[in-house]
Amino acid sequence: MNKRFRCVIAGWLLLMLCACTGGTDEPHIRYYRLASGQSENYLANQACQRFCDMVRRETDGAIQILPSFDNELGTDASALEQCVYGGIDFVRTPISSAAAYAPQLAALQLPYEYTSDKHLFRVLDGAVGQQVMASLEDKGLTGLSYFYAGYRCFSRQERRLPHSMT
Repeated sequence: MNKRFRCVIAGWLLLMLCACTGGTDEPHIRYYRLASGQSENYLANQACQRFCDMVRRETDGAIQILPSFDNELGTDASALEQCVYGGIDFVRTPISSAAAYAPQLAALQLPYEYTSDKHLFRVLDGAVGQQVMASLEDKGLTGLSYFYAGYRCFSRQERRLPHSMT
C-alpha cells in the first residue's frame, strides 16, 4: 500500500508539472535588460544595440536583450547596483563608475599610461586586464569586455604670435 501510494503521488506531481507549462507550443523567450547612461546614438551604445541584435538572431529570438539608453533605468552607479542585485542584467558603463566595485579598474585609465593602441590592447587582453576583470566577481559582477571608443582627451596649446605679426 505504501509503494502504491507513492506511485499515485509521483504520478499526480508529474501531471501537475505538465500542467504548469501552459499547454502552448510557443517557444519560451528569455528577456534580459541592458542599461546605459548615454544616448542611443553614442558609439558604444551602437555596439550594444548590435550585441542585442546578434543575440536575438543567433538564438532565433529565444533570448532577447532589451536595451535602455539615456539613463532610462538609472545613472551608471545605480544601474551597476541594480545589476549586482539582479534588477538589470547588463550595464554598459565607463570604467570610472565600475571602479567603485573594482578599484583596480581606475589604474587602467590613468593619463599617458599607454604608448600606443597596441600597448593598450596588450594590457587589456593580457594578464593584467583579465585580473582586473576577475576582481569584479567578488562584488557579484562579471566583466564581459572592454570597449575602446578612441582617444577623447585632447589638449589645445595656443601658439602666441609675436606682437610684430599681429
